Amino acid sequence: MTLASQWARLVLQVVGFVVLSRLLPPSDFGLIAMVVVVANLAGLVADFGLSLAGLQADELTNGQKNNLFWLNTAAGAIGAVLVVAGSPALVLFYDEPRLWGIGCVIAGSLLIGGIGVQFRVEINRARRFFALAVQDVVAACAGLVAAVAGALLGWGYWALVLLTVVPVVLTTALAVATAGWRPGRYARAEPIAGLLRFGSHNLLLQLANMLSRSVDVMAVGRAQGATELGLYSRATQLIAMAFQQLVTPLTRVVLPRLVELRKDRERFDAQLVRLQGMISTVLPLLISLLAAVSTPLVVVFLGPPWEKTGEILLILCIGALMQAVAYIFYWAYLADGRSGVLLLSELPGRAVMIIGAIVAAPAGVTAVAWVMTAGQAVMLVTGTVFAQRLGLPGLRLLRAAVVPVLVCGLAFGASVGAQALISQSTSFTRLLVGAVAWALPVGAFALVPPVRRHIAAMIGTLRR
Repeated sequence: MTLASQWARLVLQVVGFVVLSRLLPPSDFGLIAMVVVVANLAGLVADFGLSLAGLQADELTNGQKNNLFWLNTAAGAIGAVLVVAGSPALVLFYDEPRLWGIGCVIAGSLLIGGIGVQFRVEINRARRFFALAVQDVVAACAGLVAAVAGALLGWGYWALVLLTVVPVVLTTALAVATAGWRPGRYARAEPIAGLLRFGSHNLLLQLANMLSRSVDVMAVGRAQGATELGLYSRATQLIAMAFQQLVTPLTRVVLPRLVELRKDRERFDAQLVRLQGMISTVLPLLISLLAAVSTPLVVVFLGPPWEKTGEILLILCIGALMQAVAYIFYWAYLADGRSGVLLLSELPGRAVMIIGAIVAAPAGVTAVAWVMTAGQAVMLVTGTVFAQRLGLPGLRLLRAAVVPVLVCGLAFGASVGAQALISQSTSFTRLLVGAVAWALPVGAFALVPPVRRHIAAMIGTLRR
């Protein structure tokens, strides 16, 4: 059910991605990206890592739920204040006065989002995945309709503000209405130190993650301006779609299941290997297709002004492939209660991204894209090393991804080679030929009997 809702949201995002790119210029997207970077950081403060803490806990008393609600609400208010207070600094940093109004509107959604965190955790802990799925799809659809209507009415970048704010407001309203739980007073006697400790480790990890994915945006915006930032941000958003809409939401389902198994190390490790087989079969294939047809895809769907986005996307896809292979470590460390170790394992790669983006930004957006890819390579290596030292099956997880990644490379090579033979053709023709050439080796691979059994096992894993 979670996957079905995310596929629906992915379709909505792709439609919105194409339609809004046709209706609005790259500079409008760059303008919103300047504010969203700060808003995303403040949004992490509003969550404070407590949503995952609530999911990871074996049991939650009603008093602990109340305390988590009030803590998230206070954190949401702090996040909103940070965005409002930081908007003048953004205006000075980018020399763009329009950022003040955008920041104030987005700040309100942070407070509302903080209020809704524990209501959604309550629904999730009850395993009401259908309710969460419906809320996510309805909110995404409403946000898209509002944004397209705003763009058609000539509201410019304010249409993109609606795309950000409307889903947060609607998701919170639906969660409050359907959770079947109401918060009480803050209970000082309730023990929440363990939840706060887990949440703080998770918050630091997410902050490091967000900083590494925000510094590049800020550096590009500062050094290259809103138009170049708009081109860069579209490429990063395409990559983010694959993770946010396909893999990240599975944490809702996977994490509680792994927590149940963590006392039985053999079954825990076996489940990790099965999950790795699933991720490394689906996500890298999608990324390799995106990389193979990146430029004609962007030109056909977004238009010629976005052609440079295709070049950036190809570079970022290399890093995304490594990120997909390493994603299993995120689940493994969280389920095993090792959020602090997860933070340490990712810090070297995040440092490469943050420092590298600042240094590379004056050289252009493609240089920044290569730096981000290098950071993902470092995190893949450190994630494997840390897993092995902690007794997790790091090398087994890596080996489980080898064959699918090799197939991705073969499909990518076939697609690029086919497009090179018709390099003078139209973008649509190159897109069509590239997609067919990519599909041929993938289809042949899927017909091999062991692979068919592997796909059947994946479906069984999902069904269970």
